[in-house]
Amino acid sequence: MATPPPPSKEPIHLISLGSSFAAGPGILPYALKSAGRSSKNYASLLSSHFKYTHTDLSVSGATLPNILSVEQIFFGTPFPPQLQGVTADADIVTITAGGNDLGYIGGLIKDGLASSWWGWLLGWLIPEREKVGKEEVVERFIATLDAVHKKAPNAKIFLVEYLTLLGPNIRPGKDVTLSVQKVKHHQDVAETLHQAYVLAADARGSWVELVDVAERSKEHGLGSQEPWVEGLSWGTLWRKNAFHPNEKGMRAVADMLIEKLEGAGAIS
Repeated sequence: MATPPPPSKEPIHLISLGSSFAAGPGILPYALKSAGRSSKNYASLLSSHFKYTHTDLSVSGATLPNILSVEQIFFGTPFPPQLQGVTADADIVTITAGGNDLGYIGGLIKDGLASSWWGWLLGWLIPEREKVGKEEVVERFIATLDAVHKKAPNAKIFLVEYLTLLGPNIRPGKDVTLSVQKVKHHQDVAETLHQAYVLAADARGSWVELVDVAERSKEHGLGSQEPWVEGLSWGTLWRKNAFHPNEKGMRAVADMLIEKLEGAGAIS
């Protein structure tokens, strides 16, 4: 009697967590429109490339507490803390968040709208969100990393940074409706976010790896020949993707992760 073949290996399980820079609002088709979650966000592209099993828990507008323990209401739809969907069988977890904790994109939109009277009025109607400093964001990241690691102790966690929006060659008043001072302010916020990612990844370096998206996308910000992000317009406001990744940007982030995984002998 022939020996039966060994059971096939279970597919790698990828779980993706995060805010809109993970979810991909405005990039069609949607996987879950109520969450602003695209079927072409970077984690979905990554899972398709390697044929992973994929659980996407990202929700546009999420803060780190929304990942860890606080229910999120996004345009009237409630979402439980994303951590609740993390399972012990996860092999890879990606996290992109923290910008909303610093008021990064909301601040950019408000300042961008302020260049016109109607825009200023619309920006005034956008509610202010609580903002915290770098140290608090680092603490929130570490608490989130520890909680994910506790639920999925065998998973490799990738902290995936935000794409650069305002690169070194941005032209204030031309590429964006922002003054030189406002551009510098928002570049500083982006740098603060980058530092928070670095510090959090270093604090848990044995099972966390940083994906340095911010540095690798500096030449693809607004006003570049090939921007990986959308600017501010009435169209992007309507689609809820002003100052967010476009399809090329999501593809670029997916390629960075594919490169890392293949360089490490590929988790496949």
